[in-house]
Amino acid sequence: SFILLFSGRYLARQAASYLISTDVLEPADAIVVLGAYAPDRMMTAVDLYQQGYAPYIVLSMEERPSTIVFDKMAELSVVIPETHDISLSIATQRGLSPSAVLITETRANSTRMEARNLRPLLEQHQIRSIIAVTSKTHTKRTSRIFRQELGDDIRVIMQVSSYDEFNPEA
Repeated sequence: SFILLFSGRYLARQAASYLISTDVLEPADAIVVLGAYAPDRMMTAVDLYQQGYAPYIVLSMEERPSTIVFDKMAELSVVIPETHDISLSIATQRGLSPSAVLITETRANSTRMEARNLRPLLEQHQIRSIIAVTSKTHTKRTSRIFRQELGDDIRVIMQVSSYDEFNPEA
């Protein structure tokens, strides 16, 4: 049973390590935060922005999980912040001007849709390179999807959130 436990942990670590893929960090035209509500990712994006890696941070709007409840809240004048509003709040509380944060106009419910929705905004602002910030275990898949969807005309530099506590060695 010890051997099974050891080999299971080893395989889990190997699988986790396979999922993590980052690029050499270099300046870009924008920093894209994947998944609008990810405070750790937004904190990393702000750090990179403040270190001068890019002049913009780009957020996407997430699809609402239930239109029924959001419609009812609107009917009752109940206002809750959207996920991208929370990320914007993190940025402004850390000293960024709201004009440094760009937000897509269409909602996404997947990484692929997020990449597709980003393209018009990136083109509008003549953004040809991005630093994409996501969770450690999402980097390999996200890198592949973003490079497929954005093609060769927009360079993608994958970076993990420096606040992501996942440890494949644990």
